Amino acid sequence: MALPLSPITGLTRSDLTLHALPTRELIARIFEAFGMKAEASQPGLIASRLIKQMGGLQRCRVFKIAGVRDSIDKYGSLDSFTKSGAIQIIGQNDPATGRPNFANFEGLFIEQRKAPKLKPEHAFAFLLRNRVFRPGLKLKCIHCQLDYWLALDDIATEVTCELCGNAFNITAQLHDRDWAYRRSGLFGREDHQQGSIPVAITLQQLDTMLSTEMIYTTAMNISPVSADIAPCETDFVVVGQPNYERRVPLAIGECKAKGEITEGDVRNLTKVADAFRRMRIQPFIVFAKTASFTPEETVRCQTAQDQYGL
Repeated sequence: MALPLSPITGLTRSDLTLHALPTRELIARIFEAFGMKAEASQPGLIASRLIKQMGGLQRCRVFKIAGVRDSIDKYGSLDSFTKSGAIQIIGQNDPATGRPNFANFEGLFIEQRKAPKLKPEHAFAFLLRNRVFRPGLKLKCIHCQLDYWLALDDIATEVTCELCGNAFNITAQLHDRDWAYRRSGLFGREDHQQGSIPVAITLQQLDTMLSTEMIYTTAMNISPVSADIAPCETDFVVVGQPNYERRVPLAIGECKAKGEITEGDVRNLTKVADAFRRMRIQPFIVFAKTASFTPEETVRCQTAQDQYGL
């Protein structure tokens, strides 16, 4: 990538304003320089929005808690649940003793707190404040006798049943009634947020290791222009600071929750990495899962490692 040494301006001009490219466009141009076309994908847009909703990469570390991921996966978009039920899932309570299995996460920092140790209820409150869950009431329509859920913002003395369209007074149903919660927004989707949570966790880990030295974008569709690659998708692209050889490190990645990293995933990303090797870019491939790697997957991922690469 040959870059101009300096801008050219008019003789009488005394100032010059330079605007940085948006990150996604900058990364797309890097791929273009190596014979590939990189475009934002739908999963990438969803992951980007999810990270923004949480307040940035470092606030996505709450998803490291296995019980948090389980609490999001367990309920469908139309299912409601109680606070105590969600806290039990987050804490992965032992069914026999009822005690939480949360010791591995007690030292995790997700936000400022007075308590020395993180507890499942702290994680639940954090998810609530970040609109992963939202509160409401589970009511029974007096006309059709069916249960339905009503969001907190929509609660009034008289409401209209969304199932039969008839209005009724809810005051008689408010005695000793607990709040009922639902997944909200992006987290209310039935598609597991297009795999965004494993991507967010992986990027958070890389951000912790590289600090401010990286720029990134979420999933992009990669297609060949002149490079010898197959059309594929990378779950993220991370670009770091140039190393002592003046080569720019660039990482592409495949992230899964419980799904399998396939031979096709490994082969496609290897070809993309190989397209960068001829100059100025030092490519890396990252395979990440929130579940355990199988022995077969480990062997499969090792095939992406060439004998001269790091």
